[in-house]
Amino acid sequence: MKKYLDYETLKQKIFEIIPTLKKENFDVVVAVVRGGLTIAHIIAKELMLPVGVFYPGDKFLYLPEDTGKKILIVEDLIALGRTTKQIHNFFKDYDYKYYPFLIDANYNDNDYDYYSIKTKDWIVFPWEDFEKMPEGDRGLFREKTDNYGKS
Repeated sequence: MKKYLDYETLKQKIFEIIPTLKKENFDVVVAVVRGGLTIAHIIAKELMLPVGVFYPGDKFLYLPEDTGKKILIVEDLIALGRTTKQIHNFFKDYDYKYYPFLIDANYNDNDYDYYSIKTKDWIVFPWEDFEKMPEGDRGLFREKTDNYGKS
C-alpha cells in the first residue's frame, strides 16, 4: 500500500535516533545523493557536524577538509540493496556506520547499523510528489524503474 510520509513524522523518527548517534562521536555525516540529502542535513545540524556527499552512480565522494575519520553514511532507504552493496564496497577502508532511514521489510540482510522505519508499505517521502510516484518505483538510480513524473 502506498503511504505518504509527512515532514513532521520524518523529523520525529530522525530525532528518536539522534541520542544513539550522538554516542558514536562521528566526525562527519555523508549524505548518499539524492534521497539522503534532506535526512543527512537534519542529522548533521543536530549533531553539529559537517556534511559530505557520496554519489553512488559515479562512485564520487566529497568530504569537507579537515574532517575526522569516523563517518555516518545516511541514505533515504534500502529497497533492493544495490546502493548498499556499492556503499559497503566503496567505504570498506573507512571507519563508518550506515543509516538508511527506511528499510523495505522484504530486505532481510543486516547491511545497516541503524534504521528508523521498516515496512512493507510503499512510502512516499515529503520531497516526492504523491500523485506522480507510482507504487513499486524504486527511484531514479534503479534499473528500469524510473517512472517518476511520467504520465
